[in-house]
Amino acid sequence: GWKEDFHLTYMKEIPAQKQALEYLEDFFKQHPKQKVLIAGHSKGGNLAAFAASQIQPELQEKISAVYTYDAPGLQAHLTETTGYQDVIPKFHRYVPQGSVIGMMLEVPDTPIVVKSTALGGI
Repeated sequence: GWKEDFHLTYMKEIPAQKQALEYLEDFFKQHPKQKVLIAGHSKGGNLAAFAASQIQPELQEKISAVYTYDAPGLQAHLTETTGYQDVIPKFHRYVPQGSVIGMMLEVPDTPIVVKSTALGGI
């Protein structure tokens, strides 16, 4: 929930990130020859980025791409890991014009900005 969303900004790892990594590892155990594309919106994008960057290198090779949509980045200590550096070329980040959430924490690159003329939202 929201409490864990805020924990994401200052904790080294939140339970949902650990669960996302375990889920991806379990998937590869059940489907060892499968390649995957991982995607997530908002916190789900953060979880996708975390799992993709922290999984074992031999499993990381099976990830074709990581798509995030208005997702916060990761803590700085995570962006310094070899796993994170290796997965950066697979990242495709999209944020809405005027994004706040998608610009939080450490992000790997300049996102693709989706422009809008609609009013509303936050």
